Amino acid sequence: MSPQESLRATLDRITRAMSGGKDLAAIVEELLNVVQELFSQGEKARERIRYLEGELEKKKRGKKGSGSDADADADADTGSGKSGTKDHSSEERRKGKTPGAGDGQNKPQRRGRTSKADLTVHETRRCELDKSTLPADAQYKGFDRFFVRDIKIQEWNVVFEREVYYSPGEGKRYMAPLPEGWQGEFGPTLRTAVVTLKYDAKTSETGIVRFLGGHGVNLSSGSVSNILLNAGDFFAEEVDAILRQGYMSQGYVQSDDTSARVMGKYWHTHIICNANFTVYCTREGKDRMTVIDVLLRREASERIYRYTALTVDFLEIFEVSAKQRDRLAEIVREGEDYDEAAMSALLAGQFGEKATSAEAAVRIREAMALTYFHEQDAIAFPETLITDAAPQYEHLALYHALCWIHDGRHYEKLAPLPENFREHLEDFRSRYWEYYHELAGWRLLPEAQRTPGESERLEKKFDQLFSTHTGYRELDERIAKTLARKEQLLVVLKKVQVPLHNNDSELGAREAARRRDVSLHSCSLRGVASMDNLTSMVGTSRKLGIRVARYIY
Repeated sequence: MSPQESLRATLDRITRAMSGGKDLAAIVEELLNVVQELFSQGEKARERIRYLEGELEKKKRGKKGSGSDADADADADTGSGKSGTKDHSSEERRKGKTPGAGDGQNKPQRRGRTSKADLTVHETRRCELDKSTLPADAQYKGFDRFFVRDIKIQEWNVVFEREVYYSPGEGKRYMAPLPEGWQGEFGPTLRTAVVTLKYDAKTSETGIVRFLGGHGVNLSSGSVSNILLNAGDFFAEEVDAILRQGYMSQGYVQSDDTSARVMGKYWHTHIICNANFTVYCTREGKDRMTVIDVLLRREASERIYRYTALTVDFLEIFEVSAKQRDRLAEIVREGEDYDEAAMSALLAGQFGEKATSAEAAVRIREAMALTYFHEQDAIAFPETLITDAAPQYEHLALYHALCWIHDGRHYEKLAPLPENFREHLEDFRSRYWEYYHELAGWRLLPEAQRTPGESERLEKKFDQLFSTHTGYRELDERIAKTLARKEQLLVVLKKVQVPLHNNDSELGAREAARRRDVSLHSCSLRGVASMDNLTSMVGTSRKLGIRVARYIY
């Protein structure tokens, strides 16, 4: 409906209200909502104009060869406002409470400053006084130790003299092997430095070449790139292990995504994490099928589909017609797994040329992929998934928890004009965050105090809070949407270890955005995998309090 049609329909409602004998207060309230709707529509139009102007400016910069698409994306991810996007953060409201009433989320311990007693002394230099400047009665009292911390960065080339034997009888040479870690043209310390400069210090490859060259270590940009690619390959199995162990470590995982660039095209970096780990996976899509691939850490070509009674449940949820369900039941074998080629052939037999585009075919794929995901035992996926309200995350876990911070952000976006609407909004926002902090405080209580009666009280209070009617239509509609998400927002009452937000994955997305600032895009699929693996290694090491360089070395 266009703004003009919406206005006309609303004025018709007011006219009917007046002729129907409604009191003056109700008519004025209706008029205020009309004014507010028109203002909100204008704000949306202005925001759209700002966005399009930003896109046009990016294209102009692209033609001139300066700037990048990543700039605006990074602004959007971090809320810097450069792209004209308003800041709708609820940070102050969420944290504006007394100590102890926070989220109860586990946070990694920050490493403190190293004391002098813990320092390893690599060199001792003695500083002596000029004895001729001392008074005649000066007595020797030994030395006072003064610690200075320094580092050495210098070229250090090693020649290995490898013992060689020759067997005339066999016509064969025998040569002593190189020590572990020293294979190749560059030593482990240099390779570690390149990886940590890139992914821990967020230095560009050009910057790495300059930095090392400034210290007498001359590497080409190609050598730096090869070191990073090889390191990414080396840690691939390690990241697989991180994901598997991470799934079992907290009883929940969080997920989110942010934009990425691969060979000049828009892709998406998916973040999977909890308090103990973070794993990144960049893929072309972000639909439910891609999310399943990411959670199982596999390629799209490796997908597996299964048909069981669970599939029928999903097909009903996805509203696939009874006729299509019956037809599918006739051509599949229950409990059997199908690879991508077999699944395509199956759907081609049912849908013909529309096997890849028909809505029912897409839903059948999702239903059978979800069935395999839930029934497979290769990876022990946790029973709780925490995300924003994006639909691709639905049906992936036994408990799907939604983020309170994302939900609260919608209330921050409301900008009412009438004073009474502003009062209604401010009052509800205050009550919203009071309830949030009460819920967060409940998580921190000793187990004996988290009684069923207390859980029931919090649930009833949720119902009361989100049954509020203010007369401010936009606010009332927003409140109703939160009420409809009650089950996902109150997962914490069943699973106390589950955080109330998915800030951990948002921070992971911010890390990916900073990575995008340093390296605009990946030039190959191998480069994508390398970047994901090494970013995962560094992010997980930080969370576990492990020194990144030492571990990579």
